[in-house]
Amino acid sequence: MTAVAPPTDAEARANADALRIGARIDRLPHLTKSHRGIAVIIAALFAFDIMDLAAFSLVVPSIREEWGLTLETVGVLTSMVYVGMLIGGIVGGRLADRFGRKPIALIAVATFSLGSLGSAVSPTFEVLAATRIMTGAGIAATSVILFVLVNELFPKAFRGRMMATVLTVGTLGAPIIVAVSIVFVPLGMWQLVLVAGSLGLIVAVFAIKALPESPRWLASRGRVDEAERLVAKFEQQTLEAHPDATLPEPVVEEVKYPIKSSLWSIFTPRFLPRTLIATGLFFLMLSIQAGIGQWLPTILIERGYPPASALGIVFLLTFAGILGGVIGLFVIDRFERKWLLVVCAVILALSFAAMGFVNSVGVIIAAGLVNGLTMAVIASTVSTYATEIFPTEIRAVGTGFSNGFARLGGIINSLVIGVIFAAFQVEGVFTWLIGLVVLFGVVASLGPRVGVAATRRARLAALKRERT
Repeated sequence: MTAVAPPTDAEARANADALRIGARIDRLPHLTKSHRGIAVIIAALFAFDIMDLAAFSLVVPSIREEWGLTLETVGVLTSMVYVGMLIGGIVGGRLADRFGRKPIALIAVATFSLGSLGSAVSPTFEVLAATRIMTGAGIAATSVILFVLVNELFPKAFRGRMMATVLTVGTLGAPIIVAVSIVFVPLGMWQLVLVAGSLGLIVAVFAIKALPESPRWLASRGRVDEAERLVAKFEQQTLEAHPDATLPEPVVEEVKYPIKSSLWSIFTPRFLPRTLIATGLFFLMLSIQAGIGQWLPTILIERGYPPASALGIVFLLTFAGILGGVIGLFVIDRFERKWLLVVCAVILALSFAAMGFVNSVGVIIAAGLVNGLTMAVIASTVSTYATEIFPTEIRAVGTGFSNGFARLGGIINSLVIGVIFAAFQVEGVFTWLIGLVVLFGVVASLGPRVGVAATRRARLAALKRERT
């Protein structure tokens, strides 16, 4: 491995400036008008990210029938998006650390939008496979950078709730694209489903003006004046909207070890443990999601439920994710992230046990709803936590590597569950999933603290001072 050169004096000063700017953002006791506008843009971009990811699975049966593809060929085609996501997560994060969050996010949105549009008009299997790789790269890069922007643009006291809000609103993209497919796929117009996913380009055009660059990143690159202007705008809006508010002194962390902005920095002794924690959490989370999401209809049918009933149960359970996102708004910033994940792991394991070993419609629906609620809280918390544990200089590359590499979990676990299902039936599948959840809880417990409780106490104290 290439050694990481020590930062120059200029880089050390930039690191200190980024911490100072970040402290001024984190001290804000309220969200501003600008923050609410930013949240709308990020949520809209994330919704199209979700739409593009879901769109292809809805049209695959039509493509298979129209082109005469075998199941093996369909499997190869479906896996191409994960290949792209592996590339996009790692490369997109590195580019965002080097060239800025905003420009790379917009390029990523354009990439998955054009990839989806290209998929709609692909004349051959080879072209379609290439456009799926392109789409996957854009999807992964977009999600990684949006997670980072939420982390860096919002005060720490609101960060978790805003991540939960963005993910919850973004999840609405899934039922929207399903509705589009219900209208057009039966008419033989499956291409329009993919075209609908490409409309994220429209939101990207609005984001050119409405989405600011991260002030923390600006300061870390020596563009302190730009960062100062943006933070001053946040502070002014806070005081205008809340005349009685007082801004506490920013608490700036001491820079003991200046950070070199480099891909290799996440593998140094200082940050390797955090890289392993973030990668492990993403890997296991995506493995669990892929395991239950892709196999639940087959499991229900194997247990003797008619296909229509199985799909009805699955459709009902999809709403648990939206409700879970709402619940996440109220819990994610109240408890230390790592311990919230551990508690969620316990609940998730119990829900899998009920679903796997009690063959009752009522139990499956009840446990499935608890499962979906819990997975939504886990998704919001992991997405927030994995960005928080990396400093500004390597946040995007650290999150990008962790999220991108974890895409292998979805691919591998889908194949593993197929083998387990054939050998050990339904009970074997859920025993495997419970094992993954237990491992997830162990990894979460080993992660660093991020000071959620202390931040919440400080914010409540500031609000109390306003009222007195």
